[in-house]
Amino acid sequence: GHLFQGRFKSILIDSDRYQKELIRYIHLNPIRAGMVGYPEDYKWSSHNTYLGTDPVLWINSDYVLRRFSDLQLAARGEFQNFVRSAIGVPEEVDFEKGAEEGILGDDDFVAMVREKAELIPEICLSIAELTQEICDHYNVDLGRVMRSGKERHIAKVRGILALMVRETEELTLEALGRYLGRDANGLSRQAARLTSKSLSSEELFLEIDQIREHLIKMSECPA
Repeated sequence: GHLFQGRFKSILIDSDRYQKELIRYIHLNPIRAGMVGYPEDYKWSSHNTYLGTDPVLWINSDYVLRRFSDLQLAARGEFQNFVRSAIGVPEEVDFEKGAEEGILGDDDFVAMVREKAELIPEICLSIAELTQEICDHYNVDLGRVMRSGKERHIAKVRGILALMVRETEELTLEALGRYLGRDANGLSRQAARLTSKSLSSEELFLEIDQIREHLIKMSECPA
């Protein structure tokens, strides 16, 4: 979406306080950009999926709608009113600040997240080190990963690389793309496809988790 355009990192929000406002902010972006007068007029948005007029199977709107009502029809009506009520009205929450810091919530929420984050082991490798470790794991030559081609096995290696880079604090898909001579957007799509497949394949899920654990063990993160 437009909110975090150009960013591959995620933002962690206090869903109890800000989730509805964040969804509304995103759905109103086409109006702020002067593209349409109402969010339902913008066909590239998921807004109409939330309203039930354009169902998309892979979008789970129920989680958000239940915050408005347990009755689906009533929830959709209240959701539409909630979004429309903010058209032309300045936002009370500074979502851009959350995008910069990576956490959106009150001081207690931010402190809690940062405290827990210090306990989570990280991958601290350079692009070259991470790439070599994964190439060694799959017994493939780096040159094959860099060359153009759509071999399924090599595409999987690139997807794993992109997925692991996205989980690091310092590395970016742009840097990985430059190192491999590949397009960052293409790498992002490969990572997304791999993530999607892992949700329905326990074998792939465990394979990715084992690679992650290996990379963490190989890392020497600064204190």
